[in-house]
Amino acid sequence: MNKNKIIIIIAMVFLFAALLAACSSSNPEDKTIETNWELVTLAGKPALPDVQVILKLDGEGGLSGFAGCNSYTGNYGLSDNQLDINAIRDTTNKCDDSIMEQENAFMAALQLSSSFDLGSDSNTVTIKSNEGEELMTLKKITQ
Repeated sequence: MNKNKIIIIIAMVFLFAALLAACSSSNPEDKTIETNWELVTLAGKPALPDVQVILKLDGEGGLSGFAGCNSYTGNYGLSDNQLDINAIRDTTNKCDDSIMEQENAFMAALQLSSSFDLGSDSNTVTIKSNEGEELMTLKKITQ
């Protein structure tokens, strides 16, 4: 085999590897949000004090958490900065009216989720509707 053919083969291998990497990689921000989050604001208002609302994105398309009174599970999909949440199921416990009001608004906001913006330090995420309305802000739970 002559030297030119070897160079062409090596170049093609590198080109093919680069092409595969480009096709399989997604926006690094997608993976950054696949962690545990705590609600900070909902519809522009601070979350209720002393009521922990948790959203867990497991990295495999499953979500779960605690909405203040009830646990929930569901599915999500990520693509670039798009977030698609669906098939949410929750328990049916009852709590104080203020907690239930926040929980119902949180669950409705999850259903409306369409995109997200990570904070500059990746410790906060803002979830938005299809129209770009800010639905909620969450902070990363560090353990």
